[in-house]
Amino acid sequence: MDEVSLLKIGIERERSARQHAEKLLEQKSAQLYELNSNLEQRVAETLGESQKFGLALSSCNNAVAILTPNLCVTWCNDVSKRLFNSPANDSESLNLRSAFKVANKDWSWENIIANAGQDQTSRFEIEIEIPESTELLTLLFSLTPILDSNQNTTSLIFVATDATELRRTQKTLYEKETQYRLIIEAIGMGLIDVSSTFKVNELNGTAASLFTNDVTEKSFFELFRLTGEHRNHQDFFQNSQNSVELQITREFSAFETERWFIASCVASSDSEDPSYRVTLLDITSRKLMELNLHDAREKAVASNLAKRKFVANISHELRTPINAIVGFMDLLEAAEFSKEQKEFFNAMKISSHSLIELTSDLLDFSKIEANRLKIEKNEFEIRSLVDECVNTFGNQANEKGVSLTLSMQDNAVSRCIGDPARIRQILINLISNAVKFTQQGSVKISVDSHQVNDTTSNFLFRVSDTGTGIPAELQEIVFSEFEQVGSPFRPSSGGTGLGLTITKQLVELMHGEIRIQSELDVGTDVFVQIPLQIGDRMKDSGLRSEEFQWTEHNHRISLLIAEDDPFNRLYFENALAQLAVDFRVAENGNEVIAILEECGDQFDGILMDVRMPELDGLEATRRVRNMLKSNIPIVGLTANTTIDDRVDCIKAGMDYFLAKPCTIKQIEEIVRMLHSKSRSPSNL
Repeated sequence: MDEVSLLKIGIERERSARQHAEKLLEQKSAQLYELNSNLEQRVAETLGESQKFGLALSSCNNAVAILTPNLCVTWCNDVSKRLFNSPANDSESLNLRSAFKVANKDWSWENIIANAGQDQTSRFEIEIEIPESTELLTLLFSLTPILDSNQNTTSLIFVATDATELRRTQKTLYEKETQYRLIIEAIGMGLIDVSSTFKVNELNGTAASLFTNDVTEKSFFELFRLTGEHRNHQDFFQNSQNSVELQITREFSAFETERWFIASCVASSDSEDPSYRVTLLDITSRKLMELNLHDAREKAVASNLAKRKFVANISHELRTPINAIVGFMDLLEAAEFSKEQKEFFNAMKISSHSLIELTSDLLDFSKIEANRLKIEKNEFEIRSLVDECVNTFGNQANEKGVSLTLSMQDNAVSRCIGDPARIRQILINLISNAVKFTQQGSVKISVDSHQVNDTTSNFLFRVSDTGTGIPAELQEIVFSEFEQVGSPFRPSSGGTGLGLTITKQLVELMHGEIRIQSELDVGTDVFVQIPLQIGDRMKDSGLRSEEFQWTEHNHRISLLIAEDDPFNRLYFENALAQLAVDFRVAENGNEVIAILEECGDQFDGILMDVRMPELDGLEATRRVRNMLKSNIPIVGLTANTTIDDRVDCIKAGMDYFLAKPCTIKQIEEIVRMLHSKSRSPSNL
């Protein structure tokens, strides 16, 4: 091969090698470009993440800084700058040694660094002093080392929190808790911490002194038993707002006698593992006082009951002979007496009525005191009632030369619904006092009414006298029980001093008012206002007052008298004989049953004494109704006049009720009523 050919071959090879090298260079350039692009992207991403990390650290609530091993600041967030009290553009010239002075005696920055871990985060709490400030800060911070490949510390990450307010608050809370504990200890209040399983965790000194031994880990249910209304321990803990009464179980008690406590419970806010704090207050003294008061109250109740029974029995025993006395005097009223005998008779009559008033006052006061006096609601004619009360004292006023007058408003409501017996008692008490304490002059009774609405009218009763009067300083006591205004202002009149007391209480029971105006040596005015329901204006005024006489056209009735007291029996016999009534007498309930079995229903009614030997009136009435199946009218005669007594009579089967002592006029009204019943169509 010639040189030219070889030269061409060499040139071709050189050109081919150059092309191959250029191609490789292009490939490497492309790879380098791609690598550079990826590197730029990674750098950008890294810078972005760094910016994000920096922003996150800057917005963090904690102080974050990067320190050299010598505690110089190389970077810090804004919180750190405020903590370091450093200008915003001058933080990197700071050193923790110059920024903060350690106030703790046992700490310095040197031993803090020495105690910092080489490969882990170390945490510290110190008090620091800030330059140009007298305030101490409590600093909670951590130091985390950053190591190189040779495990040498190249920098430190500093994360800190200002815990000054937190520790100050904790200190205040601790001081207050200590103060409260001292107060609780001082007042003798026990504290017991109880776990979620109701085991005792901890006790204060007062609580520990309640037990003979250490009761830690003992069940609260073993130590105490609930008294009073609460019986379930778990309800006590679950309803922590409630307070309960409890006692220490005898087995664990450090006391020989019983002790009572009031316990309250406060539950923790941890719902997963709740615990309870129980507060105990010793109420033994109060409890013993309550028990003593309860015993005293029971004894007082028993004493009052015995007193009421005694008064009721005495009243009955007094009223029985009084009934005979008043009855016979009533029968003797029409008899002819000499002047001297008439004086004796009037003295006996006045004395007997005084005895009736005394007995009634004692019984009424006993009933009012026991809240057992009931106000009834019956329809009655007010004018007739007032007339009757005034006429009762006509003779007494005439004998003293005192004028007794009644003035009643013409348009006053005539029929009312209320308790006529109690209104009569009020008026008689007031008129009696007025006549009694008036030696000359007059006693005036006036009645006015003012209609409040279609159903109610207010009645104003006024009793005025020209008697001795009452000084202003003594007017308050006239309504006090067992009090009397005696000489030198008023002459002593005897009695119990209960008349006006009972009058005031009766007025108030009827929702009325009573007041008094009086001037010494001039006279006294007593005003009573009582609201009463308006009755039927068209209704007849009741039984006529003319003398009751039988005629040949009248049906002559026959009554059975059941009365064990011989004097009362004699009185009823004479009264019925005077009224021309046929009668037969029985001395007890057994005789009543025997007579009815013998005679059947020939009687128009029975006057049945409630208290009789062998078989009393109530049981005899039950047998008449249930055993004999008789509907004969039965009138209960009793000296016991309470509502309960009347209820007992009605329950036994009696139809009517007549209280002792009873006058011949009252017996006449009963006879009239029984006569009308015997002539009714159902009985013909």
